[in-house]
Amino acid sequence: MKTIKIEIKGVVQGVGFRPFLYKIATINKLNGYAYNFSGGVVTEVQGKASDIKNYINTIKKNRQIFLILILLRFLNITHL
Repeated sequence: MKTIKIEIKGVVQGVGFRPFLYKIATINKLNGYAYNFSGGVVTEVQGKASDIKNYINTIKKNRQIFLILILLRFLNITHL
């Protein structure tokens, strides 16, 4: 199992971004959470490394849907 925390910067409030994160986390069988902060969203997920990779790739591929510029910043990675 792997846990990763990602800071996503950009205007993400009011555009359905957290529900989007929930949906792709569920599809990838990941556990975790997401919360807003003044500059964007923080999400932390736990699961198989390959599922986390799919989660991150899906965020990157779909960011244009939300018409936002986001910056992914990996805050910490823990290998369990």
